[in-house]
Amino acid sequence: MNLLLIDLDGTLTKSDNLIGFSIFMLKKKKQYRFLQFFPIYLLLRLKLIDNIRFKILYSWLILRDFEVSLLTVYSEEYAQSDSLKNDINQDVVDFILKNKVADRVILSANFEFLALAVSRFLEPKECISVKLEILNGRYTGRIINTIPYGQTKVDIFLNQFKNKAFDKVIGIGDSVSDILWLKQLDEGYLIKFNSKTKMTSFTLVK
Repeated sequence: MNLLLIDLDGTLTKSDNLIGFSIFMLKKKKQYRFLQFFPIYLLLRLKLIDNIRFKILYSWLILRDFEVSLLTVYSEEYAQSDSLKNDINQDVVDFILKNKVADRVILSANFEFLALAVSRFLEPKECISVKLEILNGRYTGRIINTIPYGQTKVDIFLNQFKNKAFDKVIGIGDSVSDILWLKQLDEGYLIKFNSKTKMTSFTLVK
């Protein structure tokens, strides 16, 4: 049996789902707390904070005290929206579906509620992503696990999958930070979507 590890943002989808979801929450749901996304995203783009700090700030400033059941509904609505459907990378979906016997695991630095909603159509066996603390049915704004990003993705693979009896472990990711864990696999592919040609290249990482 094969194992297929799948990155989410920039891989299964062509862009970052947290950006799309934040805009969706502002425009469609009138949730104005999501305006706070823009200043912290600017800090990320200017490299004044890293991706991990960005997720910490996002969860504390925006998701704190949000009702879990309501955010789940909103994320499912976003996953069914035309903008998200158009953002799905069909080349990657075709690649995944060719591995029919593989256990599919999402390995993402995005929040669990969003990663689950976006990837549900693939019926993944597991979704390893950013988990949030819940108290009385609401998010506290605190992250309760190590964010799967960079070296952490390597650690997750080594701790959870390395010694399992898989015939082959395959992975797909899109960013430089993904190269670290892709190198650990039997077959690790770095993908790049060309917006002009609408084609996706798959490069085997060695």
